[in-house]
Amino acid sequence: MTKTFYTKNGKAIILSEELGKGGEGSVYSVDSQTVAKIYNTKSLTAEKQGKILSMIEKKIKVKGICVPTEAIYNENKKFIGYLMPKADVEKGFEMQTCVFNPELLKKKFPKWTRINLVNLSLSILNKIKVLHDNNIIIGDINPFNILIKDDNSIFFVDTDSYQVDNYVCPVGSVHFTAPEIQNIENFSKLIRTKDHEYFAIASLLFMIFHPGKSPYAFQGGGNIKENIIGMNFSYPLGDEDNYLAPQGMWEYIWNELSYELRKAFYTVFKENYRLTVTDWITVLETYKEDLTQGIYPINIFPSSTEKILQGRTINMNRRDIKENDPAIRNGKTNLRPNANGTNIGVLELSTKAVKFIVGDSPAIKQNGFSFDCFFRIADKTETGMGLDSDNYMDLDFYSSKVIPYIKKMMKLAREKQVDILYCVATAAYRTANNRNEIIELIKDECGINVKILSKKEEAIATLTGFIFCKKDSVIIDQNLNYLMIDQGGGSTELSLFRSNEIIDTYSLNLGTSILKNVLFKEATNSSVISKGLRDSDKFIKDRLRTYFSNPKSSILNKNKGHFLIANGTAITHASGKKGNKDQHCTILTKESIENSMKKFEEYLNDNYSNSKELLNILEGPHTEHRGKIDRILVSRLGLSMFLEIMNQINITQIVVNGTGLWYGVYFENLYNLNN
Repeated sequence: MTKTFYTKNGKAIILSEELGKGGEGSVYSVDSQTVAKIYNTKSLTAEKQGKILSMIEKKIKVKGICVPTEAIYNENKKFIGYLMPKADVEKGFEMQTCVFNPELLKKKFPKWTRINLVNLSLSILNKIKVLHDNNIIIGDINPFNILIKDDNSIFFVDTDSYQVDNYVCPVGSVHFTAPEIQNIENFSKLIRTKDHEYFAIASLLFMIFHPGKSPYAFQGGGNIKENIIGMNFSYPLGDEDNYLAPQGMWEYIWNELSYELRKAFYTVFKENYRLTVTDWITVLETYKEDLTQGIYPINIFPSSTEKILQGRTINMNRRDIKENDPAIRNGKTNLRPNANGTNIGVLELSTKAVKFIVGDSPAIKQNGFSFDCFFRIADKTETGMGLDSDNYMDLDFYSSKVIPYIKKMMKLAREKQVDILYCVATAAYRTANNRNEIIELIKDECGINVKILSKKEEAIATLTGFIFCKKDSVIIDQNLNYLMIDQGGGSTELSLFRSNEIIDTYSLNLGTSILKNVLFKEATNSSVISKGLRDSDKFIKDRLRTYFSNPKSSILNKNKGHFLIANGTAITHASGKKGNKDQHCTILTKESIENSMKKFEEYLNDNYSNSKELLNILEGPHTEHRGKIDRILVSRLGLSMFLEIMNQINITQIVVNGTGLWYGVYFENLYNLNN
């Protein structure tokens, strides 16, 4: 049975087959390209008619956006519905039933990869941008109303519910409703904003890349509405992790996304800063290019769900030291009580090693600094590996892996007839929740006191070492500001100074041990190394952006007169020289650092097919080869930080500091500078 209605101009519209029926009315076929929606009498209101006519006036003619194109009337010239483009999609291909269900996604689009998911997302975003440009907000983003023919051909249907100008969208669903409007009882009285829509868009995109999984689903969590209101987003980013993200394939899907994409989701769902449609298009176009180049895995579902590193800390710099804790603030031990106390030594307990140094103090006081005046030795212990994800040190690990080296250094100190030993500890010890127990263990086993340095004390001592040890060829202009970067295993200290006086310090949770833990924590057996390195670079840039947006960094005016000093394994290794004596005060350019990063990355990619192979070497027995590989990886990870800082403050050269903390502690105590 056919029905005939009319356009405003009197053109006859003949309806044929009924294609669907809903609460508001029915949809009929008109021709191969057009369908008509006819409202039930109860659904016809002046508000509804006004909205439809307003949409028609906007003349949106974009394939896939099935908006009203022409009003239709009955023989009495009464508005009864509208014409719209036909969605050329088979039944059963709603987003909810073909993308938001992992098994149906595999069945209906068996050849799809993440590139197809990006194409799908970009198709959706470009259509939403057209709507927003015409002051139309979807309002109720509903995956049942997005139909998919292929990743580049999608159709928006049920568009008459959209918010048009001041005509509201009267409906909404919890998953796609922003936290600030979750408790709205009646959407028919709410004018939504684009900011509300941006939250819904982010939720939709998240559920595309994690097929059907809400961003606010997590282990032991409450209902989705409560989680959205509380911004309880549990997927990790870099060193931010509450370990409540859904387990199984979901955490591996998340880890295999690019850092930029994860950061975008994290920014919306945890920090409540919403990306615009244009922002998302930029992020996804970059991600697509990276996928095409093979930088990130393209399989939608991970080929491996076996973690290669678990239970290792990724936060080694969140605690500091207070003066009123004498048990961990006395680092002085008299080894020869009856001696005159002039022969002093320093034992440094770092996140990566145990180090001992003793100098010829009379010669140093008479002639000044020379590497030849010092005996020094360091053994790598990877102490930070003993910290679990809750930052408790495994005391059995410490007893077997670190204590023997402390005892070795104590034997050397006695052989060198050290009168007074000053023992200091850094980030891994600062961070440990059972740090008092560690210090007590050292005292019981080795008979020495230990002072855990505060972040600022560590920065000042490192600077002191450079000031006393710099070569005469390195001229410091007392009128300029200088930045020293001390990159350790557990943290990196940025110290701003002028005229040998500290202006301020800033401590980053970005030591090279942390960067390694983050790199391997997110990897599976099949993870390629280049993906992890690229994400590490992005993670570093993200953390430094926080520093450079801090008022503390504003004094670093961008001019070439400023000076950058750096120390740590990465920067000394990049000098291409062996031994701190030859490395000290070497000048490195941005170009040389970039070349070193490229060389180190090529070596890792050429020798290891995936992250698992690399980790097996680094977790294996202490050998010369393991030490070499560790230096290469640490250098590749750590150099990115130096390069980014140079870019931020517009400095083209960097001076390598080959001395470091232990020299600074030595000079502080030799000249009694602590007071």
